[in-house]
Amino acid sequence: MSSAALDSEEEDSAESSDEEAPRQNFTKATQNKYVKRAFDEVSNTPVELTVEVKELRGTLAINIPPPPTDRLWYGFTKKPHLWLSAKPKLGARQVTLTHVTDYIEKKLDLEFQKVFVLPNMDDVVIPIMLFDVDENRL
Repeated sequence: MSSAALDSEEEDSAESSDEEAPRQNFTKATQNKYVKRAFDEVSNTPVELTVEVKELRGTLAINIPPPPTDRLWYGFTKKPHLWLSAKPKLGARQVTLTHVTDYIEKKLDLEFQKVFVLPNMDDVVIPIMLFDVDENRL
């Protein structure tokens, strides 16, 4: 004699039903007209982020490769002191929640380190560096 639960092709586990319930609840909630209206309002709300760099202090390395080049490379030799202020806005409302602004500022600081701290460098294009100089005219 075999049990129907043992013959099922789908796996019977608490995990699969636990994962499915929140998805079903979310789907039902999004079909509610009030929730739909709120989603529409949020999705049409402009998001603005103003970042003010108050202080940036550290040792900057500059690399100018030999010609021909039109780029100058720069990066900090170690993590610089970066003090910035993030001011997010949702629509016309300024977000003043400290934990939100602190989170944004920490993420910006980490991203700054990834891009501007050695061994990573950023570059600036300087077109005049490719200009042919006739040394006989000097």
